Amino acid sequence: MIFVMGGGIPVAAVSFLCLKKLEKPLVFDDIQVPTHGVIDQQLVIGTVLFGIGWGVSGFCPDPAFASVLLEPAIIIPYLIALVLGSLAYDQIQR
Repeated sequence: MIFVMGGGIPVAAVSFLCLKKLEKPLVFDDIQVPTHGVIDQQLVIGTVLFGIGWGVSGFCPDPAFASVLLEPAIIIPYLIALVLGSLAYDQIQR
């Protein structure tokens, strides 16, 4: 994981710096760039829940979608729970 983070953080940092210099993104009409680093209770709770879900299931969400054909009996219930959790979050935030 340290190698993933070590490779991803520099790429993201350079991308954000380049994006800030553009008047308009190249692909999308609008893009949300973080402007401040407020760490509130909602962020901490969401991060903890994400980490627990990843640790318990052993799946990161994106690779789980990519792996659905490898172990469907294991991954499909995980993806159903992921979608239901996302929908529940959406309902709670309204």
